[in-house]
Amino acid sequence: YPHNYSTWPGRFGWSTSLHNNTLVVGAPFTGYNSGSVYIYEKDQDGPDQWGHVKNVGAFLSGGDEYGWSVSLYDDWLCVGSKSHNSNYGAVYIYQRNEGGTNAWGQTQKISPSDLVAYDWFGYSVSIYDNKLLIGKLGNIYFYELDNGTTWSEVDKFTSSDSYPGTYMGLSCSVTENYAVTVIENYA
Repeated sequence: YPHNYSTWPGRFGWSTSLHNNTLVVGAPFTGYNSGSVYIYEKDQDGPDQWGHVKNVGAFLSGGDEYGWSVSLYDDWLCVGSKSHNSNYGAVYIYQRNEGGTNAWGQTQKISPSDLVAYDWFGYSVSIYDNKLLIGKLGNIYFYELDNGTTWSEVDKFTSSDSYPGTYMGLSCSVTENYAVTVIENYA
């Protein structure tokens, strides 16, 4: 756990992602639910020890729930902030060496133009190589990495058999050849 950290209000570990020797942990309820994300590296504090490297975060306001979802692949980190901007949501993209060695600098903030209040864009995120899936209530957005620096929307998927109380996008995963999401019914 981070130093001087109370696990109850922040929900440290609400979201996690591990790739190679890097671990990312989300705590979306820290700081009046503004949220925080912690980055750890293996062998940082000695052999076989996981040491805290950095916290990443945008300029957030209370209630953004930054860190609700996280996904890590190689030098890319995606962080969902599902309640950003009155529950429209946003996803923040970081690159490991942006701004210096292991600086994890923010390179992009993604918020599609078709969002409405309570869409919760960023409810789920998954990154693999040059592919990125982002979930919101009812949809999955597919992004690809252009020119090695910018993530651009390629497609948006909606369930063809959705009905009231059914939600697509609450979880998602992408690999080299496949993308998957879950459709849940709360009716």
